[in-house]
Order: sequence, then structure tokens, then C-alpha cells
Amino acid sequence: MAAIMIQSFPGGRHRPGLTRGWFVAFLVLAIVCTACSLTDQVASPTPCLDDTYPAVRLEVVNEDNAPLIGASLRYREEDGSWQEWPENTGRNTIIRGGPGLYQLEIGKEGYGGVLTQVNVPASVEDACRPIVQTARLQLAQTPCPNPPEDMVLTIEPPLSRLQASISPPASGRQQLACRESDGDTCRSFSFPVDKLGDYDLKLGGLPGMGPMLNAGNVITYDPPAVALQLKHRGLAETADATGAESVELTFPVRLDEANCPLADLRDVELNLKEEEAVEETTPVPDRPALALSYLGNLTITDLGAEGCQVEPVLKTLFFGAELPAGTDLADIQVQVAYGVGWKTATCEFGDGDYICQVAAPNPLLNHPFVARVLAGEEEAIGMSLPFNNLCLIFD
Repeated sequence: MAAIMIQSFPGGRHRPGLTRGWFVAFLVLAIVCTACSLTDQVASPTPCLDDTYPAVRLEVVNEDNAPLIGASLRYREEDGSWQEWPENTGRNTIIRGGPGLYQLEIGKEGYGGVLTQVNVPASVEDACRPIVQTARLQLAQTPCPNPPEDMVLTIEPPLSRLQASISPPASGRQQLACRESDGDTCRSFSFPVDKLGDYDLKLGGLPGMGPMLNAGNVITYDPPAVALQLKHRGLAETADATGAESVELTFPVRLDEANCPLADLRDVELNLKEEEAVEETTPVPDRPALALSYLGNLTITDLGAEGCQVEPVLKTLFFGAELPAGTDLADIQVQVAYGVGWKTATCEFGDGDYICQVAAPNPLLNHPFVARVLAGEEEAIGMSLPFNNLCLIFD
């Protein structure tokens, strides 16, 4: 604090001129100090609220200046991150934000794209409030591809022994040649989609379930992952074909905005099949059906055949069982019957196979033969030959 002194002179008299001078000085210092104090007390400018205001009004038109509905838009303010517009743009689309430089990128299928900038100034009364700017963007139609662009089916990873066929609208089924191969594996197929209507694409030779595994005495499967992708003129759709031996994909081809054929990949229907012969059902990929098969040849003939005239001897028969995922090996039994009741086979798991062996007379005369596999309460008949007047020869 500055000290203000008024000096007295002998005789008790004051010098008026000096007194007024000191008084003026005092006032000046007081004003200065008051201004300093007020300056210290002024708060910093209030930041803009998070709430945003209309900043850019976007109008999208075609070559005839008619409103163009359904364009895609992304934008960013200053050097911020790009924002994807959550819905199709149309007439009077409003972008909200603050004052600044906006970058807009807009496009539409069948039309060219536009990239532009809009400078949005701030209001004089409120630096946080932008003055709405109108951006009118005109998109021009693009010509149809000539020649028409093919649809491409890509398989990842590439696989061997693939077979693909396509059935265009009002046409017969056509086999497809591999478009991109490496040795005996194929990565992709391609085919024209220049007709309007529904297409049916079939792909066979997929690896399916993969080998059967024994994980702590419980059956599991580890099918190799297979991914499919359909792509046409920049549009793409992917599908997971893991666990399937074949797939069937159907999709429509319609006219786009520019009256060009375009596959509508939003309406792709996928049907996974564990077995190619199955037409009406789609088994659950990770649970194949319980099954048993004889691993050998069998001749059914009459009792007078030459091979049936020898004395029967016991022959070891081998069977292979297919077990559902999650099956406990302790619950599995393979049995055969040939007139003397059920005999239980000896089974062993190894190298992805469940192999069982049991002895039976060869040839088997005048007796039916049945082989079955039991898994808990489930049962599957692997062979049933109810012939009691024939001869069975196991080769």
C-alpha cells in the first residue's frame, strides 16, 4: 500500500498549492489501485456449454436439382474425428456443433461422391452460437459399369476340393471355375449378375466338422474356421461357414438408383448343411448324429453259394462309430447280435476315430445280423439284416 503524506510548515499554516497537489496525487493512486483490484477480480471468459447449436444445413440434390434422399454422410469439425451420420440424409439435414470449419463427405450408390468444406462463423452477440450456413451439394449419376462387374465369392482360408455352382434367374445351374487358385486350393469364384431376380449359389467340399477329439474322455470337435464373403460393386457381405460341409446362398439382384443391376447383399439368405445330401434339415453344426458303420465288405447270397459251403469260423469285424459332441466315452457301447444274444464289442479311440471290433461267424447262415451303438439313452442301428434264409459272408 502506497503511503500518502501531507507536510506541515511552521506556524501551523499549510501551503494550499502543495496540499491540493498531494490530494490530486492521492486520487490518481486510488483510481489506479481500484482498477488493478477490479482487473484481478474479473473472471476468465465462460467456456461454451456442451450443448451444440445448428451449424450447417445440408441439402442434397441430383442433376435436376431435385432432392436426393438416402445419401450417406460423414463430417468433422475442425481437426476432430470423423462422425458418421446415423441415418440417411435428405432435405434440410441439420448438423449441430459450434463455430468453425466443417468438412463434409457425402455419396450415394449410383452417384459420384462430394467432399467439401463449410466455414461457420460465430454470432457477434454470442461467440458460442454459430451462424447457420447452408451447403447445397449436387450429386451426378454414374454410368453403369461396362462390362458389368462380376460378383466375387471369396473363401478364407483357401481350400481344396471345392465345388461351386450358380443358378441365375430363369436359367439352369452352371458350374463355376476357380477364379483364384494356389496349387490345389481355391480362394475365390466369380460369376456375372447382369440379370434381375433371385440367384442361388451353392458351395460344396467344405471341411465340415473336422476330426473327432477326445478331451478328458469326452468327445469334442474342433472344426476349422471358414469365412465366406460376397462382394459386388463395393458392397460386401460376410458369412461364417465353420462346421458346414456345404452352403447355399440366395440373394436378389435389383436396379440401383442409376438403373444398373446391383446385388442386394442386405437380403442374403444362408443355409449351412452338415451333409450335402441333406435337403430339408440343417443339423446343429457342433452335434453330429450318433451313427455306426461297418468297416468292410459284406456279401448277401443264397445258402447254396460256394462261399457258404465252408465251416463257419469266427472272424473279427470292425465298426466305426460317429459320436455327438459332449458324449462321455464311458457311456458308449457297440453291440452285435447274430442269434446268440447281444455281444459287446471292444472299442478304442485314436487318430480321430472310434473303432470297435467284435467276433462273428463267417459265413453266417440262417441268422439275422444286427449291429448297434448305444450312447446313454440314445441308440443308432448301424446294420440290420433280418434274413434267416440267406448266407452272410463278411469280407
